[in-house]
Amino acid sequence: MKFVTKMGTTFALIMGLVFTVMNTSQAAVVVDPGTGGSYTFFFDALGPITGISGFPGETTWSMTVGSTSSLSFATATDCCTVGDEFGLIFDGAAVAWDTETTTGGGFFEGSMSDLLLTAGTHTFGLVLTAACCSSGGAFMEFGTATAVPVPAALPLFAGGLGFLGFMGWRKKRVAAA
Repeated sequence: MKFVTKMGTTFALIMGLVFTVMNTSQAAVVVDPGTGGSYTFFFDALGPITGISGFPGETTWSMTVGSTSSLSFATATDCCTVGDEFGLIFDGAAVAWDTETTTGGGFFEGSMSDLLLTAGTHTFGLVLTAACCSSGGAFMEFGTATAVPVPAALPLFAGGLGFLGFMGWRKKRVAAA
């Protein structure tokens, strides 16, 4: 009986550890929205990248903005052997590049321009979608994020709607009296 209880406790501890590890998300490499940044990343096979140089174990980037902002650009460029291509993962979903070209040396370059970011933290990841070799490296670069100004007419429009609502309420109240 003691053996069964011990096995049950051990099994529960192991399963708890497995679920904890599975539900622990890695922290992403933080990109400063005011300066952007350039990074080297690595891959071993088709699928998600395997690492970002200088950040052991990290495979994604994050950027936090305080208000709705526009990210000037995000670009992935292969560097070493022609034939590698990358897909962009933005906030957990595959997103098409605005442009996919090849550099003068024939290397893949995918670029996203003027990406609208809502207030909060956003994640970026890359997947290798075509490969020439079993492993390699490439570059990811982020531009700066600038706040998108609220149109000047928006507060005036909201004030006008509020005034019309007040006038309708007042007219209804006077007619009832």
